[in-house]
Amino acid sequence: MAADPLHGHENNKEQQMHEHEVVPEDETVAVRSKVRRYVAIASPSFVYCVSLGPYLCITPIITTINNDLGPHPGYAWMASSWTITTGVGLLLGGTISDIVGRRWFAVGTTSLAIISAILGITAKSVGQIIAANAFLGLNQADALTGFAGIAELVQTKSRGAATAFANTTVGVWTLGGSLFGHEFATRTRPGWRSVYWMTLATNIVALVTVYFSYHPARPLLTAQKTTRQILKNFDYVGAFFILTGPTLVFVGVINVSEYSPKSAHFLGPFISGLILLICLALWEVFGTRNPLLHPFLFSRLRTFTLICIVTFLSGGILFYGVQALFPQYLVLVYGDDATQTGLDRMPLGAATWIGGISSSFLLQYLGPRIGTTATLSLGAFMTALFTPLLALADGASKSMVYAFSCLAGFGTGIIDSYTLPLITLAALDELIGLAIGTIGFMRSIGGAAGISIFSSILTSKAAIFIPAQVVPAALKAGLPETSLAEFLGILTGAVQGQDITKVPGITPPIIVKTTAALQGAYLGSFKYVWYSGIAFSVLAFCLSLFIKDLSPHMTTKIPQHLKEEEVLGNPSANMVEDNRLEKGNEQQHESALWRDHRSGYAK
Repeated sequence: MAADPLHGHENNKEQQMHEHEVVPEDETVAVRSKVRRYVAIASPSFVYCVSLGPYLCITPIITTINNDLGPHPGYAWMASSWTITTGVGLLLGGTISDIVGRRWFAVGTTSLAIISAILGITAKSVGQIIAANAFLGLNQADALTGFAGIAELVQTKSRGAATAFANTTVGVWTLGGSLFGHEFATRTRPGWRSVYWMTLATNIVALVTVYFSYHPARPLLTAQKTTRQILKNFDYVGAFFILTGPTLVFVGVINVSEYSPKSAHFLGPFISGLILLICLALWEVFGTRNPLLHPFLFSRLRTFTLICIVTFLSGGILFYGVQALFPQYLVLVYGDDATQTGLDRMPLGAATWIGGISSSFLLQYLGPRIGTTATLSLGAFMTALFTPLLALADGASKSMVYAFSCLAGFGTGIIDSYTLPLITLAALDELIGLAIGTIGFMRSIGGAAGISIFSSILTSKAAIFIPAQVVPAALKAGLPETSLAEFLGILTGAVQGQDITKVPGITPPIIVKTTAALQGAYLGSFKYVWYSGIAFSVLAFCLSLFIKDLSPHMTTKIPQHLKEEEVLGNPSANMVEDNRLEKGNEQQHESALWRDHRSGYAK
């Protein structure tokens, strides 16, 4: 089979420079309605908001859910199932949305959330919650393709501002998701199920909203194709590899935090997944004329590929690694309860959110003046500098914790949000969904790796520091050696359901001194966690310096229009659109590169 016809044109700089140029207006769009367009942009933003909120509320309370429905040894999969389905769903869903259109993806994603909510509300086992959160992950993946729908409805120079608007809607969850989750679990009659009731209500509203307000025209990639032609040309083999390969890699990476890196639980799925990913790469390059992943994009080393790698390192490993372990840090080192943890986490959440929306919003103003690379490198630099500085904090004061987590969060927020409009500028308008899906996948797989790496470091160091510091403190305070094993099990939480005051020979001073020693042991363990981020963050910063400036692609071109705008401009617009190639009006939906080197779908 022939390779992707678009492959091999990375060095044609002249063609790439014109991919987002302003072209003659399509005669099917005589009137652009600002009101309709703003509503159409707001709808996917609302869907994204109500899809992310439940996850940020549920993840901090999975232990509470496990205590209610379990205990179950695999309860951590309540969070892991979301990670896997989100990552895989992003990669496959993004590229399919380029082919079949994004309207029904938006409708479908709210339906997936409703299914998740029903499963969660009626759950009688941890396994049912795992299934509910798997559907919630698919919901989040499809909701993120909404960024592609938003990007194609605005001028290319305004994609940063549009991204900032969408991310502004999730600010309440970024700031207080953990706090809200604990409040739902402890202060409402349904308890933790209130989160799923909220999911049900908000997504019913989102379903109605997006159904009636979001009507983009036919997808740019397959505008001239019938449904039969799309189904005939679809890359089913590639879809199989995309589903299986990344899923197995995710399972392997997630298992590292629970099992040894040398165990079959890690090596089996991880190696199998890598083999399938190699098969996927070979198939997409050499095996099909209609690749789902369009390999030529990845040959754009200094734009598309480097943005993905920097996102993997800084927006994935560091962003999710720090976000996941920071609440544990507050509990284990400072003894925070659930409510205080939610409050102390707010500076990190607020800085991450502000860094993301401010950098994206300023893109259209700073990009043409200082280039797009400087802001991205600033985010990577702040992450590289301030994440390791968390190791300077002591257990007596939280001032350094607030300061350094806030500054590091601002940097990772830039990487997390700013790369979304950049990746769309590095790709063709016809492939925005693939671009968003790819960078989302890199962020997800990086996040899974980061959580596993940091958790493994914490566990291994704690196993060294706790015996070295807590045991001498307990014996010196007067604890009988015969009670040591039982006492340590209860103190560290390894043994549940037993009263520490019932341990033979225990006294209040012993509890006070050993608790302080335990917090010191965890403080020392977390120092290594923060130090381990240096390698990833410095590499991300160095690579970010080599990313090309994408400001020349920031123009006034609007790639896509709404169906309502066709009706407003020309009652016979559907007939005109079906005959666009014959009438010579294909320029609105095809870049210069696309016209000269079309894939099988665009032929």
